[in-house]
Amino acid sequence: MVRKRKSKYFEPQTNSQEKKCEHPDCDKAGLYRAPKSKSLDGYYWFCLEHVREYNASWNYYGDMSEKEIEQQLRNDTVWQRPTWKQGEQGNFHSDISGMFDAFGIFNDTAKNSESSDKKLRISAKELEAMLIMELDFPLTKEKLKEKYKKLVKIYHPDVSDEDKKSDEQFKQISIAYNLLLNSLSKNTDN
Repeated sequence: MVRKRKSKYFEPQTNSQEKKCEHPDCDKAGLYRAPKSKSLDGYYWFCLEHVREYNASWNYYGDMSEKEIEQQLRNDTVWQRPTWKQGEQGNFHSDISGMFDAFGIFNDTAKNSESSDKKLRISAKELEAMLIMELDFPLTKEKLKEKYKKLVKIYHPDVSDEDKKSDEQFKQISIAYNLLLNSLSKNTDN
């Protein structure tokens, strides 16, 4: 057997003891409840006619200023929970210490102001060159040269017995190496 749950707010409330409508000069049964205050800790009991009248005139924000109403609405959008900007609460940066932050999203404002002129700007070609070279951030000249030496030993035409795929791969690696080396030289000169 499925039990149907009664809506306690919109349907008449029927108890073993009948309540009388609390509106003055009304003798009908008080089957509908209406809140006495914002805290919803107590209710008036009215007949249908008077509960509609009461609800039409009741204003939750009636005793609040515009600023208080605005603050209440803002708090309601986050379910009355505290909020803060990302990275401001607790020791957030320790969780991302090994992560490269190319856009400076997780940096503090002090760090941003120090290195605003030294921010890394990487183009799509440079990113593609890093993929060809199998490199990741942070990129240094030492890492680039070390990786280039390893790849040359694998794909150089003298080592690969004139394999056309290796020859083409070696050309791409050489172009990528020169592009990244020039880019790193420009960034360290400034």
